[in-house]
Amino acid sequence: MAICLKISEVTAFRSELEGLLESVQEDTREAQLEAAKTGKVIDFSAERKVIEQCEAALARIDSGSYGICENCGEDIELSHLKADPLARFCISCKGLAEP
Repeated sequence: MAICLKISEVTAFRSELEGLLESVQEDTREAQLEAAKTGKVIDFSAERKVIEQCEAALARIDSGSYGICENCGEDIELSHLKADPLARFCISCKGLAEP
């Protein structure tokens, strides 16, 4: 089933995702520089996960599959996408697919 997102909604989601991606990348770069100066060891796995999720969501926008549940193929509700633009699953499948 094809999602019925308006072009303006897709554009807004793309902008939001690109902003989030840029912000996380910049914060990570700054933290890496600070860690290098102080010799601290910092685990960036959470940041890498967000970066990967943003890149995957942007790829779904590019492929036309953004907003389609990866489990059941149904549309992800607009309200769910607005609350979580990284969402890969509809509300029904979210509990089954994500820990």
